[in-house]
Amino acid sequence: MTYLKPQQRTVIDQFLKTKKLPEKVDNYFVEAVSALLEGFEPVSISAEEFIDKLDALGPCDIDTFKNKINDMLKAYTKGKDAEKLRIVVKR
Repeated sequence: MTYLKPQQRTVIDQFLKTKKLPEKVDNYFVEAVSALLEGFEPVSISAEEFIDKLDALGPCDIDTFKNKINDMLKAYTKGKDAEKLRIVVKR
């Protein structure tokens, strides 16, 4: 449940609280349940390490900054299924 999106978590929490399906079982509910059952792969990133990498970038324009962030994220998530992973920054 930790890795669900907040809205998905709310839908699942409501279901667990009432122990009843919603009156209308829509695609959003089905997707939330599917996501929960499929499981997620957490990718833990050390906040200190990430800040050090950002610090090493030095001054740059916004497009360069975005590209560098994307490159860092690609390195952290290489070989993983983007649909099933969740990035967790740990202090």
